[in-house]
Amino acid sequence: MGFHAEILVQCTHCDIYAKDAFGPSSWGLPFGPEPVLKDFSWTWKKGEVWAVLGSNTSGKDALAYALAGEAVVRPREMEGSWVNKLGENDRKGIVLSFAEAEKALRYALRFDESDFVEGGQHPGLTVEGFLGIGSLDSVFEEGRYQRGDLSLLWETLGLEAVRTRGLKYLSTGELRKVLLFKAFLGAPSLLICEDLLEGLDARSRLELVQFFQRITEGNGKLPEKAVRSFSPSPGGDLWNYRFPAVLFLCDREDQILPSVTHILRLREGRVEQAGRWEGRSAQWRMRSIFVSLSVDSSSETHAESAVSRHCQIDFPGPSCQGAPLIRMKNIRVAYADRVVFEGLDFELYPGEHCFIQGPNGCGKSTLVKLITGDHPQGWMNDIVVAGIPRQIGERVQDVRMQTSLVSHELHRSFLSLEEISTLEVVLSGFFGTVGLYEPVGEERIAEAEEALRICGLTGYENRMFKDLPWGMQRLVLAARAFVRRPPLMILDEPCTGLDEEHRRILLDTLERIAGEAKPFGGPTILLVTHDPEERLSCMEAHLFFYQDGYTGNGQPRYRWKFTRASKPQTVPQQVGAEKS
Repeated sequence: MGFHAEILVQCTHCDIYAKDAFGPSSWGLPFGPEPVLKDFSWTWKKGEVWAVLGSNTSGKDALAYALAGEAVVRPREMEGSWVNKLGENDRKGIVLSFAEAEKALRYALRFDESDFVEGGQHPGLTVEGFLGIGSLDSVFEEGRYQRGDLSLLWETLGLEAVRTRGLKYLSTGELRKVLLFKAFLGAPSLLICEDLLEGLDARSRLELVQFFQRITEGNGKLPEKAVRSFSPSPGGDLWNYRFPAVLFLCDREDQILPSVTHILRLREGRVEQAGRWEGRSAQWRMRSIFVSLSVDSSSETHAESAVSRHCQIDFPGPSCQGAPLIRMKNIRVAYADRVVFEGLDFELYPGEHCFIQGPNGCGKSTLVKLITGDHPQGWMNDIVVAGIPRQIGERVQDVRMQTSLVSHELHRSFLSLEEISTLEVVLSGFFGTVGLYEPVGEERIAEAEEALRICGLTGYENRMFKDLPWGMQRLVLAARAFVRRPPLMILDEPCTGLDEEHRRILLDTLERIAGEAKPFGGPTILLVTHDPEERLSCMEAHLFFYQDGYTGNGQPRYRWKFTRASKPQTVPQQVGAEKS
């Protein structure tokens, strides 16, 4: 008699709806909302590790929230059935996504008292406060977890360095790690990870891959070897903690972890493929090579060789005659006992497209905010952008009109607006505002519609921005950046949440804009990303951050190096380091 694995989820001929399908927006529909997944059938058995692969409009988000008990599932008459054992016994599933990260940050803003304290700097809700633990010891005293349980997670995610930091000061990758830890704290029956490795640096990716590999090898528990390795005390074994079942949502095949055994490929609300995953070894080999190279580049010597490799391009660098587009001298940024920059010098010239790379928390997004005028400490530093010096009395709006931007913070700002359409988001790019507050003519409307068409978003003009999938929202912000061509275009992780098709559309559009910059004086592009495959062929300047030990208070110390394809004597190479 053969062995039959226990069924965890069995869906037979069901219609699955979007998470908020039956909200107020559906009340005016004569026949109600349409299901996202139609006549859907799928079975998940114990011991299987599934990845759901599909585009931004495939319906994988609807499936995720259905499994978590947050979306409506309607079995079809007679033959339909829905069994979800992962949602029984009052244990719910948790979805770890970029949308959930934004909710956490909006919640943290309630605790921000920067407007009421001297100096205008307040950490707001800290990591420990958000996790509701005060300290790890307090959780151990509750008896819910053994010390080894949380110590392993805490160490794997590297959260000790950010424990007392405000959520608003975390990088995108650091926030994702905090949310992952919080998810495990809730002891869910199911953890659904959307684009798990997006926004994470190479070292964090490698550590998480190894962590989830250990969980799946132990069938929900860590293997004995890992337990012994990470348990700091005899009472701290991990056998008492059962990790949740894990489901991965992926936009692209190169995001599939090596622990995945089965794949469910969705396309426009239909199942295209469901079965054992055979392509993982080849896909992961490419990413493993990149991760290994990046981790090996942690020392200054390796960092220099890494920068040298990345700067091999096919054409000479630009002429650096005239005034720089960005000039930053002896920059210092610090929060309480944490120094982000000390003595940073950075110059970038028109037409000199720049690639910025570095670990989570090294200051990349802080640098972007200094340039755009969105960082309060920028006004205390020597910064000139597009000929406008950063000084007291200078209007922030005048500074912003010199740049167009895609960033997580801008994304968050637009999500705070309840009623704004996709077209209105793009039109706001003409004015550099969050929201549309001025009338626009037919010519600008036509230009905005053309920007949406270029990004593959024709037909989405009247959709509410907040109702779009996360990746589509990101693409709308890219169209907003393209619609106006200021001197400087800054893109901070612009491909986050994009499927392969829309990722390629975005990168190809950037290549075309960069090509126009040289003969026609178009915008200079500054691209921030963890993925070297997203580097444009025109990127002839490279700002590279890397960790170089720790400060006296245990915070990571980062150094930086700036190189360009040609190094004219008028623009010397810049090297900097944080001082402890």
